[in-house]
Amino acid sequence: RLIATRPNHDGLWLVSPDGGLSQLREGTSYDAEWSPDGTAILLRAARADGPRRDHAVAVIDLASGETTLLSEWRATMPTLPRWSADGSQALLLNEASGDIERFATDHAAVDASGPAFLLAESGTVAADAVTKAPLAPLGGTRLLNLTPSPDRQRLAFEALGGNLFVVNADGSGLTDLGAGHRPTWSPDGQWVAFMRTQDDGHQMLAADLYAARADGSATVQLTDASGLEMNPSWSADGAQIAFDDGQTVYLLPVSE
Repeated sequence: RLIATRPNHDGLWLVSPDGGLSQLREGTSYDAEWSPDGTAILLRAARADGPRRDHAVAVIDLASGETTLLSEWRATMPTLPRWSADGSQALLLNEASGDIERFATDHAAVDASGPAFLLAESGTVAADAVTKAPLAPLGGTRLLNLTPSPDRQRLAFEALGGNLFVVNADGSGLTDLGAGHRPTWSPDGQWVAFMRTQDDGHQMLAADLYAARADGSATVQLTDASGLEMNPSWSADGAQIAFDDGQTVYLLPVSE
Protein backbone atom coordinates (compact mmCIF):
# COMPACT_ATOMS: atom_id res chain seq x y z
CA ARG A 1 0.00 0.00 0.00
CA LEU A 2 0.96 3.62 -0.53
CA ILE A 3 0.32 6.83 1.33
CA ALA A 4 -0.19 9.91 -0.81
CA THR A 5 -1.16 13.54 -0.54
CA ARG A 6 -2.42 16.13 -2.99
CA PRO A 7 -0.46 19.22 -4.06
CA ASN A 8 0.41 21.54 -1.18
CA HIS A 9 0.22 18.57 1.22
CA ASP A 10 -3.57 18.67 1.12
CA GLY A 11 -5.02 15.68 2.97
CA LEU A 12 -3.65 12.16 3.31
CA TRP A 13 -4.86 9.06 1.45
CA LEU A 14 -4.18 5.33 1.50
CA VAL A 15 -3.76 3.82 -1.98
CA SER A 16 -4.16 0.07 -2.45
CA PRO A 17 -2.46 -1.91 -5.28
CA ASP A 18 -5.79 -2.25 -7.10
CA GLY A 19 -6.20 1.53 -7.22
CA GLY A 20 -8.55 1.79 -4.26
CA LEU A 21 -8.39 5.11 -2.44
CA SER A 22 -9.40 5.91 1.13
CA GLN A 23 -8.88 9.20 2.92
CA LEU A 24 -6.97 8.97 6.18
CA ARG A 25 -6.98 12.62 7.14
CA GLU A 26 -8.27 16.00 6.04
CA GLY A 27 -6.19 19.14 6.26
CA THR A 28 -2.48 19.68 5.75
CA SER A 29 -0.17 16.70 6.33
CA TYR A 30 3.61 16.85 6.00
CA ASP A 31 5.93 14.01 5.02
CA ALA A 32 4.06 11.03 6.47
CA GLU A 33 6.13 7.94 7.32
CA TRP A 34 5.16 4.27 7.75
CA SER A 35 5.81 2.62 11.10
CA PRO A 36 8.40 -0.19 11.03
CA ASP A 37 5.61 -2.80 11.36
CA GLY A 38 3.40 -1.13 8.72
CA THR A 39 0.41 -0.66 11.04
CA ALA A 40 0.55 3.11 11.58
CA ILE A 41 1.61 6.37 9.97
CA LEU A 42 3.54 9.20 11.63
CA LEU A 43 3.20 12.77 10.38
CA ARG A 44 3.50 16.43 11.21
CA ALA A 45 -0.12 17.52 11.29
CA ALA A 46 -1.17 21.13 10.73
CA ARG A 47 -4.26 23.18 11.52
CA ALA A 48 -5.25 26.75 10.76
CA ASP A 49 -5.75 29.06 13.73
CA GLY A 50 -6.86 32.27 12.09
CA PRO A 51 -3.89 33.56 10.07
CA ARG A 52 -1.55 31.27 12.01
CA ARG A 53 -0.79 27.61 11.30
CA ASP A 54 -0.05 25.31 14.24
CA HIS A 55 1.65 21.90 14.09
CA ALA A 56 1.63 18.70 16.12
CA VAL A 57 3.21 15.25 16.03
CA ALA A 58 0.44 12.78 15.15
CA VAL A 59 0.00 9.05 14.54
CA ILE A 60 -2.74 7.44 12.45
CA ASP A 61 -3.60 3.84 13.41
CA LEU A 62 -4.58 2.03 10.22
CA ALA A 63 -6.72 -0.63 11.91
CA SER A 64 -9.00 1.89 13.61
CA GLY A 65 -8.42 4.90 11.36
CA GLU A 66 -8.03 7.06 14.46
CA THR A 67 -5.54 9.94 14.65
CA THR A 68 -3.76 10.48 17.96
CA LEU A 69 -1.82 13.63 18.78
CA LEU A 70 1.48 12.83 20.51
CA SER A 71 2.37 16.47 21.17
CA GLU A 72 0.56 19.69 21.91
CA TRP A 73 -0.17 22.04 19.03
CA ARG A 74 2.79 24.38 18.47
CA ALA A 75 3.18 27.61 16.56
CA THR A 76 6.47 26.39 15.07
CA MET A 77 7.84 22.91 14.28
CA PRO A 78 10.72 23.35 11.81
CA THR A 79 11.76 19.69 11.78
CA LEU A 80 9.78 16.56 10.91
CA PRO A 81 9.01 13.68 13.30
CA ARG A 82 10.55 10.29 12.61
CA TRP A 83 9.92 6.79 13.96
CA SER A 84 12.51 5.26 16.25
CA ALA A 85 14.10 2.17 14.72
CA ASP A 86 11.85 -0.16 16.73
CA GLY A 87 8.66 1.89 16.29
CA SER A 88 8.03 2.40 20.01
CA GLN A 89 8.70 6.14 19.88
CA ALA A 90 8.24 9.17 17.66
CA LEU A 91 11.33 11.40 17.58
CA LEU A 92 11.48 15.13 17.00
CA LEU A 93 14.69 17.13 16.76
CA ASN A 94 14.88 20.46 18.60
CA GLU A 95 17.31 22.23 16.30
CA ALA A 96 17.96 25.08 18.71
CA SER A 97 19.18 22.84 21.55
CA GLY A 98 20.21 19.77 19.57
CA ASP A 99 18.06 17.62 21.87
CA ILE A 100 15.69 14.95 20.58
CA GLU A 101 12.17 14.88 21.99
CA ARG A 102 10.66 11.42 22.41
CA PHE A 103 6.96 10.54 22.36
CA ALA A 104 5.60 7.09 23.22
CA THR A 105 3.52 5.69 20.35
CA ASP A 106 1.82 2.79 22.20
CA HIS A 107 3.07 0.48 19.45
CA ALA A 108 4.90 -2.68 20.46
CA ALA A 109 8.60 -2.50 19.70
CA VAL A 110 9.85 -4.57 16.76
CA ASP A 111 13.30 -6.08 16.42
CA ALA A 112 15.48 -3.44 14.75
CA SER A 113 19.06 -2.30 14.66
CA GLY A 114 20.70 1.01 13.90
CA PRO A 115 19.67 4.55 14.87
CA ALA A 116 16.96 6.76 13.45
CA PHE A 117 18.28 9.85 11.68
CA LEU A 118 16.71 13.29 11.86
CA LEU A 119 17.37 16.18 9.51
CA ALA A 120 17.63 19.70 10.92
CA GLU A 121 16.33 22.66 8.95
CA SER A 122 19.93 23.84 8.57
CA GLY A 123 20.80 20.55 6.87
CA THR A 124 22.72 18.90 9.71
CA VAL A 125 21.93 15.25 10.45
CA ALA A 126 21.37 14.04 14.02
CA ALA A 127 20.94 10.46 15.25
CA ASP A 128 18.96 9.18 18.21
CA ALA A 129 22.05 7.48 19.67
CA VAL A 130 23.98 9.57 22.20
CA THR A 131 27.29 8.16 21.01
CA LYS A 132 26.83 9.54 17.50
CA ALA A 133 27.95 13.08 16.74
CA PRO A 134 25.89 15.18 14.29
CA LEU A 135 26.82 14.53 10.67
CA ALA A 136 27.66 17.23 8.12
CA PRO A 137 29.10 15.19 5.22
CA LEU A 138 29.29 18.23 2.91
CA GLY A 139 30.36 20.77 5.49
CA GLY A 140 27.95 23.69 5.61
CA THR A 141 25.97 22.65 2.53
CA ARG A 142 22.29 22.20 3.29
CA LEU A 143 20.97 18.65 2.84
CA LEU A 144 17.53 17.65 1.60
CA ASN A 145 15.39 14.50 1.50
CA LEU A 146 17.50 12.44 3.88
CA THR A 147 16.64 8.75 3.37
CA PRO A 148 18.20 5.97 5.50
CA SER A 149 18.95 2.59 3.92
CA PRO A 150 16.81 -0.36 5.07
CA ASP A 151 19.53 -1.46 7.52
CA ARG A 152 20.11 2.15 8.67
CA GLN A 153 23.84 1.89 7.97
CA ARG A 154 23.86 4.38 5.06
CA LEU A 155 22.09 7.57 4.10
CA ALA A 156 21.01 8.93 0.72
CA PHE A 157 20.45 12.67 0.46
CA GLU A 158 20.44 15.67 -1.88
CA ALA A 159 22.77 18.63 -1.61
CA LEU A 160 20.91 21.91 -2.06
CA GLY A 161 21.71 23.08 -5.58
CA GLY A 162 23.93 20.04 -6.14
CA ASN A 163 23.94 16.28 -6.65
CA LEU A 164 22.60 13.17 -4.95
CA PHE A 165 24.91 11.38 -2.49
CA VAL A 166 25.22 8.26 -0.35
CA VAL A 167 27.25 8.22 2.86
CA ASN A 168 27.83 5.72 5.64
CA ALA A 169 26.04 6.39 8.92
CA ASP A 170 29.35 7.31 10.56
CA GLY A 171 30.05 9.97 7.90
CA SER A 172 32.59 7.94 5.90
CA GLY A 173 32.41 6.69 2.31
CA LEU A 174 30.78 9.70 0.67
CA THR A 175 29.65 8.68 -2.87
CA ASP A 176 28.40 11.08 -5.54
CA LEU A 177 25.55 9.58 -7.62
CA GLY A 178 25.23 12.61 -9.90
CA ALA A 179 22.18 14.77 -10.45
CA GLY A 180 19.05 13.47 -8.75
CA HIS A 181 16.16 14.16 -6.42
CA ARG A 182 13.84 12.23 -4.07
CA PRO A 183 15.95 9.10 -3.38
CA THR A 184 14.36 5.79 -2.42
CA TRP A 185 16.25 2.59 -1.49
CA SER A 186 15.71 -0.88 -2.86
CA PRO A 187 14.82 -3.33 -0.06
CA ASP A 188 18.24 -5.04 -0.28
CA GLY A 189 20.06 -1.69 -0.03
CA GLN A 190 21.97 -2.21 -3.26
CA TRP A 191 20.22 0.44 -5.38
CA VAL A 192 18.89 3.97 -5.01
CA ALA A 193 16.09 5.12 -7.33
CA PHE A 194 15.52 8.83 -7.91
CA MET A 195 14.25 11.37 -10.42
CA ARG A 196 16.10 13.75 -12.69
CA THR A 197 14.27 16.87 -13.78
CA GLN A 198 14.46 19.85 -16.11
CA ASP A 199 12.75 23.20 -15.58
CA ASP A 200 12.73 26.72 -16.96
CA GLY A 201 12.93 28.41 -13.57
CA HIS A 202 9.15 28.58 -13.28
CA GLN A 203 7.79 25.11 -13.97
CA MET A 204 9.01 21.56 -14.45
CA LEU A 205 9.48 20.66 -18.12
CA ALA A 206 10.63 17.02 -17.90
CA ALA A 207 11.22 14.33 -15.29
CA ASP A 208 12.41 10.73 -15.58
CA LEU A 209 13.29 7.99 -13.13
CA TYR A 210 16.75 6.48 -12.70
CA ALA A 211 18.38 3.92 -10.42
CA ALA A 212 22.02 3.88 -9.35
CA ARG A 213 24.02 1.31 -7.45
CA ALA A 214 24.63 2.67 -3.99
CA ASP A 215 28.38 2.34 -4.51
CA GLY A 216 28.17 4.56 -7.61
CA SER A 217 29.33 1.83 -9.99
CA ALA A 218 26.32 1.95 -12.37
CA THR A 219 23.31 4.10 -13.27
CA VAL A 220 20.25 2.90 -15.22
CA GLN A 221 17.50 5.03 -16.76
CA LEU A 222 14.10 3.55 -15.87
CA THR A 223 11.71 5.81 -17.82
CA ASP A 224 11.93 7.88 -20.97
CA ALA A 225 8.53 9.38 -21.58
CA SER A 226 7.16 12.74 -22.70
CA GLY A 227 5.35 13.26 -19.39
CA LEU A 228 6.58 13.77 -15.83
CA GLU A 229 7.70 10.70 -13.88
CA MET A 230 8.36 11.90 -10.34
CA ASN A 231 8.67 10.98 -6.65
CA PRO A 232 9.66 7.29 -6.82
CA SER A 233 9.02 4.92 -3.92
CA TRP A 234 10.35 1.35 -3.99
CA SER A 235 7.94 -1.40 -2.92
CA ALA A 236 8.80 -3.59 0.07
CA ASP A 237 9.25 -6.69 -2.14
CA GLY A 238 11.53 -4.85 -4.58
CA ALA A 239 9.37 -5.75 -7.58
CA GLN A 240 7.83 -2.34 -8.28
CA ILE A 241 8.50 1.38 -8.00
CA ALA A 242 5.54 3.66 -7.44
CA PHE A 243 5.70 7.16 -8.91
CA ASP A 244 3.38 9.98 -9.93
CA ASP A 245 2.99 12.60 -12.63
CA GLY A 246 1.49 15.21 -10.32
CA GLN A 247 -2.02 13.81 -10.67
CA THR A 248 -1.94 10.01 -10.97
CA VAL A 249 0.03 7.29 -9.16
CA TYR A 250 1.65 4.56 -11.32
CA LEU A 251 3.49 1.30 -10.67
CA LEU A 252 6.65 0.45 -12.62
CA PRO A 253 7.75 -3.23 -12.59
CA VAL A 254 11.49 -3.59 -11.95
CA SER A 255 13.96 -6.40 -11.32
CA GLU A 256 17.06 -5.88 -9.21
